[in-house]
Amino acid sequence: MIKHLSSSLTSFLISLALTWSIGLIIISKNHYLEDVWTTWFYGIINVLLAVGFFSLIISPLYLLGRRYKATRIVTHLIFCAILTLELISIFYFSITLTLLDNTVFLFSFDQANIIVNNYFVFQWIYLLLPLPSVLYFIGIKFVTLRNDNLILYSFLAIGIIAIFLGLKVEKDNGSFTNIPENKTIHFIQSIYKSQQPKLKILANEHIDFYQKTTNPQLQNSTYPLYRKNDKENPLGPFFDLKESPPNIVFLIVEGLSSSFSGPDADEISYTPFLDSLAQHALYFDNSLATSERSFAVLPSILGSLPHGKKGFTNNSSGYPNNETLATWLIDNGYTGNFHFGGYARFDYMDLFINDQGFSNIYDRKEYNYEGTGLKTSIDSIPFGIPDKQFLKNVLEINNTRKNNSPFIDVYLTLSMHYPYIIEEHERYHQMVETTIKNSSANEQIKKKHMKYIAEFATFHYTDDAIKEYFKSQQSRPEHQNTIYVILGDHMMGEIAQSSAIEKYRSALMIYSPLLKRTKTFKGTNSHLDIPPSFHNLLSEKYNYPKLDSVSWLGKPFDTSATFQSNRDVLFMLNNRKVRDILHKEYYLSEGRLYKVGDRLQLTAWEDEEKKELLSQLLEVSTLVHDKVVSQNILISYKKALKKINNVSKQIHMNNKAEFYNITEFELKEAYEEVLFELNISFSGDWKMEDPHEENPILVYSAMRGDSTLTWNKLDLNLQESPLSEERVINFLIKNTIDFELQKGDRITVYFWNKAQLKQNYEVIIPSLTVKAPRPN
Repeated sequence: MIKHLSSSLTSFLISLALTWSIGLIIISKNHYLEDVWTTWFYGIINVLLAVGFFSLIISPLYLLGRRYKATRIVTHLIFCAILTLELISIFYFSITLTLLDNTVFLFSFDQANIIVNNYFVFQWIYLLLPLPSVLYFIGIKFVTLRNDNLILYSFLAIGIIAIFLGLKVEKDNGSFTNIPENKTIHFIQSIYKSQQPKLKILANEHIDFYQKTTNPQLQNSTYPLYRKNDKENPLGPFFDLKESPPNIVFLIVEGLSSSFSGPDADEISYTPFLDSLAQHALYFDNSLATSERSFAVLPSILGSLPHGKKGFTNNSSGYPNNETLATWLIDNGYTGNFHFGGYARFDYMDLFINDQGFSNIYDRKEYNYEGTGLKTSIDSIPFGIPDKQFLKNVLEINNTRKNNSPFIDVYLTLSMHYPYIIEEHERYHQMVETTIKNSSANEQIKKKHMKYIAEFATFHYTDDAIKEYFKSQQSRPEHQNTIYVILGDHMMGEIAQSSAIEKYRSALMIYSPLLKRTKTFKGTNSHLDIPPSFHNLLSEKYNYPKLDSVSWLGKPFDTSATFQSNRDVLFMLNNRKVRDILHKEYYLSEGRLYKVGDRLQLTAWEDEEKKELLSQLLEVSTLVHDKVVSQNILISYKKALKKINNVSKQIHMNNKAEFYNITEFELKEAYEEVLFELNISFSGDWKMEDPHEENPILVYSAMRGDSTLTWNKLDLNLQESPLSEERVINFLIKNTIDFELQKGDRITVYFWNKAQLKQNYEVIIPSLTVKAPRPN
């Protein structure tokens, strides 16, 4: 039996090493990897460590089940699954420059369906998926061993070493830091690693630490982000505003990074029109997004809002009470349209935009792309509306505006996104090659950029689309009284990055015929700084009621002509984890401390005291931002609230029933939203880890007849404090683009004892108070 196990482990080692080597060839073909052999060597070391670790797990099971024929089959299946996942993750990395992790479980069915139907493109290399398993079985057939015991003991010894090394060795290498590690171990760790910060209990001293460290104006412990608004108006000296309020247009360009765009692009710029426009604009040389994907851009630029647990937009039952630049403008007479070349339901952008009060949402569904004859360059790929046609559609729709009210519009382009399908792709590919050839960049950068011809071609294409848009826009009367904010939502993630902060770099400029003068700003700014800056610009000129207090994370723009960094930004990764934070001039990423310089260049920094400060701030900030969103405590309600339901109850749950109601009632009239304040404590067999598959689930729903308007489950956060200690859980059901609460709708709050185990769960509910804002 040991012979079979040693043979399987040896074959597994060989096939895993070959799979890693083949995968690295694929990655090197698609991406610029400066030191391939060093990366390969680290990968081989991690292959050894992984096989050793898996041998520690497999060997006892294998030997205990040696009498069963199925044991050998199960072992083969496990090894083949690991090999297949290795190659799948490499394919995924080749497209996204991130390893496969628990992100795949974060998308709902409809979100996953949008991704698969619109962004998946078959490639011939996917046919290689069976190859690792074939290599494994070939190895078993032909590998012969002389000393089975020695080989097995060697694998076990390596496994022990692997545990002491944290199951991997790594070297800081920008986008390629994680690629040498074993993909299965990475995937499993991402699933089982706590999704919450290490800090579980948000005590008053933690809130006090957060407020004093990030902004001394924060002094409200009930609403931790609520503060007096900043009064500075840094944009004022640059504008000659007219008597009528200006239109505001946000032109969000997918993947537009200052690494590859702008007068001083770090590598090579592929946006000649935008570069020329920057000479007539306010240009922000050190600008940051707040996430590495698009899900955070709308909450950040419109509301300076925190991420919450999974991104602010990811809340289908309604958003916490908030006051943003968009809601403030719309309350004061502005109208708003949102235009997107894809499906606005992705990342629930449409729900958020509707919550902000925008009048219209125009996306791929609204344009009825499939029926209009609009086509991409490859008809079989149903991707989205090409940026040139998209911006033409924007102009056509703008022609239909029937009133002269000022407007706030948001355009989100799509062509600079995988799979990089554009019209006239051959011409734009040639433009990229010419740009690289004529560039003054060094040969190393040129070699890197030749790996990304298709990606950079979309820069040229979208730059042309924006050029055509402004050419048409200049002849329109509203142009003379419009402020354009042109920015990237994040860096194009499929291009190899040289530093840990580069994925958040965003080009940002403000262009307008209303500008009195232009300037390039060197101070560090982020998307979060847009709302306070525009609020102060407009409130100083026009007779709008000022927002004296806000929950905005950002501050008015830093318009310094020399580099400085005095911002606090919490960044969210695509997998909705928070691992990176900027605090003043220091940046902490994945446990590594850096000092930030001009053009957002990072220098590794050894300062244990500063590292500990940022580590603590990262944990506390993550929990504060999560709590204010999940508990609906961003800002207080200005409308009077009336009580519409109240209940107190004690519930005993066991295996006798599946559902246990807390309350069920019908709405006596229509409401914009319904607010719940649940006071609750626990006893019995509850598991402290939450969520836990054995624990009953707290659920709330809204029904209209037999139709479900919304259904959601709540985190009980049992780990935050002793079970017997009373806690408060706030949540809401709010009108969305999908439904409006009406008279007769049935609201239910209940526990779902899904597992129905022979255990006892007790809940004491002193009160569940249900309130709603009084109808206007």
